[in-house]
Amino acid sequence: MNTVTLGVRPAKAPCVVWTQDPRALKLLASCAKNPPKGGYVHGGFALHREQDCSYRYTGYRADALTAIREEYGSAALKHAQDSDDYAAFEAWTSQPTVTGAIDAAGLALSYAIAATGLHASLMAVALAPFQMAEAA
Repeated sequence: MNTVTLGVRPAKAPCVVWTQDPRALKLLASCAKNPPKGGYVHGGFALHREQDCSYRYTGYRADALTAIREEYGSAALKHAQDSDDYAAFEAWTSQPTVTGAIDAAGLALSYAIAATGLHASLMAVALAPFQMAEAA
């Protein structure tokens, strides 16, 4: 199902997927260039004797991204409760977490840099025969 057609978004938000919000895009671009600090968070379940250990980013940018994500989640949940249609909320739950979005932004930047370098190398190889012909 295409989440864009669901029409659920917070007021003043131009998109349904929280990572495409202009505020989130600016923060994620900043995080891609200079990732925020973070740490491992340990949580335990006394009844099951299991531990949950996950990495979480901290700081202003991570908190701001969390607020944006929760804003979208609240709007999706409100829509679900008002219309008894939970598709938008289910779509929101499958969207990336803040940590996942920051990690993906860093990978996207790395790939973009690598692709630019690859493009320059390929162009140099492709143009080499023409440069040799001009020199002769």
